[in-house]
This record gives sequence, structure tokens and C-alpha cells, in this order.
Amino acid sequence: MNPRVLIPILILILSQSLAHANGVDSHQFGMLTTGMPEQEIVRRLGQPDTRSNTIEVVCTRESRGETRCQQISVSRWTYSGDGHLMPTSLSFRDGVLTHKHK
Repeated sequence: MNPRVLIPILILILSQSLAHANGVDSHQFGMLTTGMPEQEIVRRLGQPDTRSNTIEVVCTRESRGETRCQQISVSRWTYSGDGHLMPTSLSFRDGVLTHKHK
């Protein structure tokens, strides 16, 4: 095959595979464990396609009857799927993975 024809074909194949880089395959999904920090997830999977963040206020009653409140960051990330990969949803509390769903 002529090299001038082969190079554009390789570029097309690479660009198509990069377009689906945010999909999460089953092996990658299986390697995620609760307790992992957000930074580790980004390092392994890249940035999510969508991200939502909220703040929850959690109050606890101390032994002396005092109430202590703190703000907790809650995030939900979604990696969209394609014809071969199912969408993946990840939930975080204070920057730590708490739930994963495929």
C-alpha cells in the first residue's frame, strides 16, 4: 500500500479512538475502589464528561448537647458511553469515591 494513503488512514483511526477516550471499559471500572481520591480517578480515567457539585451541611450532636455542623462537598461525575461502552456514574463525598455505577 502506498505510504501517502496509509498515513491519512492512521490519522483517521487515531482521531476516532481519541473521540471515545472518556468511555470507561469494564477493566478500568473494576479497578476503581471506594475511598479513592478524585485526583486518582482523573489520573486513571481523565476528566468526566459532566460534573455536578453540591454542598451538604451535616450536623452532629456532641456529648455535652452541643451541635457541631460542617459542610460536606458532594460530587457526581458521569463518563458518557458509546455503542460499546455503557455510561459510568461516580459519586464522591469530600473528594473521596463513595459509589460507582455502570
